[in-house]
Amino acid sequence: RGQRVFWLIALASGSGAALGTVLFLAEVRGSIAVAILVAVGVISWSAVNVQSSAAVALGRARWLPVANTGVGLCKVALLPILVVTLHWHSVELAFVIATVAMMLGMRPAIMRAIGETADLPPATVSEEAAMRMFNRFFAQSIASSGLNFGILTLSPFLVTAFAGPDQGALFALTLSIVQVLDLAAMAMSVSLVVHASSTPEAAWSMARSVLIRALLMTS
Repeated sequence: RGQRVFWLIALASGSGAALGTVLFLAEVRGSIAVAILVAVGVISWSAVNVQSSAAVALGRARWLPVANTGVGLCKVALLPILVVTLHWHSVELAFVIATVAMMLGMRPAIMRAIGETADLPPATVSEEAAMRMFNRFFAQSIASSGLNFGILTLSPFLVTAFAGPDQGALFALTLSIVQVLDLAAMAMSVSLVVHASSTPEAAWSMARSVLIRALLMTS
């Protein structure tokens, strides 16, 4: 159910973003190619975020630094090649290609990890009650993600609209650096929840370790 709802929202969001881009931005107005690029970018980036959370929940958080480093290097390598050869939205295209590659590469690894995971304990609630809990959790997650990622993603456009393109560009650059720290902290907190829930007696030592690492990372 979670996968079905995710893909429904991702497809709707990607289509809406693509339509808005080619309708409201004069530089690319009416461009079908740009619309496809935006839609694929939104959907693939959304899928990568879901896969990252799944990897952490499966106890495979160690995959993420390697995967994200590989994606970053892929973007850096692709950018000059696209600039010299294609001359068409090179930054965006490098981002989308690297993200799609990560999405396709992580999927079989996650499926194998699911198959290797020990069987879940017997259910302690009815299916109807579990579905109500899932629906409530899903609604809360949507609201939280919208307030967190939605506002952060929208903020460079708001700064540009009210303070001009120079300040908007500067804000976007600094935001990209801050978001890396934000995503790293979120990954550590999710990992803490997953592992501490399975071994509650070690929760305090895990929390202390995560706090120390977060302080070192942000110093």
